[in-house]
Amino acid sequence: MAANRNGHIDDASDGDVIEIAAGTYGSSSDTVETLGKAITIRGEVGAAGEPLTTVAHFFYIWEGETSSTVFENLLCKTQWHIEDCGPTLRNCVFDDVDSNGLEWSSGALSIGGSSSRPVLQNCRFTRNSSGLGGSALEEASGFCFYGASVTLTDCLFDS
Repeated sequence: MAANRNGHIDDASDGDVIEIAAGTYGSSSDTVETLGKAITIRGEVGAAGEPLTTVAHFFYIWEGETSSTVFENLLCKTQWHIEDCGPTLRNCVFDDVDSNGLEWSSGALSIGGSSSRPVLQNCRFTRNSSGLGGSALEEASGFCFYGASVTLTDCLFDS
């Protein structure tokens, strides 16, 4: 995924799995979009199940993704935005994300839109900050989703 991140997604068909080896990929000025495809983007894990694949891309998920669009085993170092869709995030860690000065300035994971229905399973949010005062997801409370309905299962929020 490193050399041509969107090319892998462009070439993928529904049901495909894009495996990403351990390592660090991208920068906050790079944007990854999944184009509404029902694909899995899966990072590598260590012996204890911790993500070994660090992604520093800005993920913008807004093209009708459903729970069949899966992001799994990723250590996320920059903000993600989900708008009016419902992907699944599984075993993703949002750590030390500073969204000050970014487009949404609203924490590690910005979720908006009344038709947003993302599912977060076994995700962790640690040491994040935002221009709005929030640290985990949205706003100061950490749980304002702009009308979205979010399913959280076994997730951890820690400053």
